[in-house]
Amino acid sequence: MLGEGGRALRELSEAIGAVGTEAALVADDEKAMLAFLTALRGQLNRGELVFATLAGRYSSVLERDDVSLTPIESLRYDCNMASGAAAAAVNVGEHLDVVPLSRAALDQGRIGFAHLNLITYTAKFVGEGFDEARLVRKAEESTVTAFARICRRVRYQARPALCEQEERELHEARFLELTTRDEDGAVWLRGMLDAEGGAYVRTAIENLSQPLPNDDRLVAQRKADALVEIARLALDEGQAPQRGTVRPHVQVTASLDALLGVHGAEPAELEGSGPISSEMLRRIAGDCSVRRLLLNEDSLVIDVGRERRVYRGATRLALEHRDRGCVWPGCTRPARFCQSDHDREWWLGGETNVENGRLLCRYHHRLRSEGWQMTRLTEDGRPRWVVTPPRWTFADAGSA
Repeated sequence: MLGEGGRALRELSEAIGAVGTEAALVADDEKAMLAFLTALRGQLNRGELVFATLAGRYSSVLERDDVSLTPIESLRYDCNMASGAAAAAVNVGEHLDVVPLSRAALDQGRIGFAHLNLITYTAKFVGEGFDEARLVRKAEESTVTAFARICRRVRYQARPALCEQEERELHEARFLELTTRDEDGAVWLRGMLDAEGGAYVRTAIENLSQPLPNDDRLVAQRKADALVEIARLALDEGQAPQRGTVRPHVQVTASLDALLGVHGAEPAELEGSGPISSEMLRRIAGDCSVRRLLLNEDSLVIDVGRERRVYRGATRLALEHRDRGCVWPGCTRPARFCQSDHDREWWLGGETNVENGRLLCRYHHRLRSEGWQMTRLTEDGRPRWVVTPPRWTFADAGSA
């Protein structure tokens, strides 16, 4: 029994160390690095195949011994593997006998281990009549992503009823978890959607996550902002069902001192998240409904004023008619995805009228709150806006 101290494993360990040393010699040459990586990936694929072969045998041993852990769970825990990688190893190892052409293609470096896993799964799914040679040819000329779609088409053509069953199972497995982090109110998302649901979400997010003028966000940040924009639009347009005759809304409780940013004022409270800064408070208050509550010295409510709606009804329609969309130079976000913004802030005495208003998309509304200045010019009776970055932007650029 070789175990951890087997001669071949010791030699492999030494060889990996030598490979690392040689890799450093080509670290400054792009073409040499790519050639080295390609050759190294081919050898790693062969190693994956050896691992999968043994994982398949290990799966049979566990099944025979009736152990409580599944092979995938065992590999995850003891071999420090992700679930997907462990499942791929077991899948390939258990069905290598039905894909001899694919195994040879991997050993010769013509396909990768991910290709082999897809072919193996498809062979198991299709069963009798599986055309391995055709799929190997497709794998040799396709990326893993493109080849995965080819394999899915093969499965749908061979056993459509079983594919429909898989779709129903995936739909039933859908979930979304939202977890609020206690220390700062940030929200973590975790979930899975079936192909149909994922297509709707992906299409909407990709459409709203294209770069905007003066946009330095990362792609992942733009996608996160797009999801928030979709949720905000659904709430603003009243598309979400009412609960107890009340339309769902984001609620913030704040004092006038907090809104004005008075030093030492009690921070505003965002429902479900906790305290927020005055900057975030003013950003939210720029386009919201406001209700006045008067409290006595014991913090008991003694008067509740009527809700004041900011830029709603005819005033909002007038803004949309005039601005058509976000007024930030070069921005093409349509009006329905914009927030109405006061030129002179409402809490500083600015009036809620068309003359003092403009439409800004959520991203450019945030830029304004972070110090960007907007100057109004008038052409043919219509306002035009010129934007100026905050001073700290110039300072950062000068120090770079």
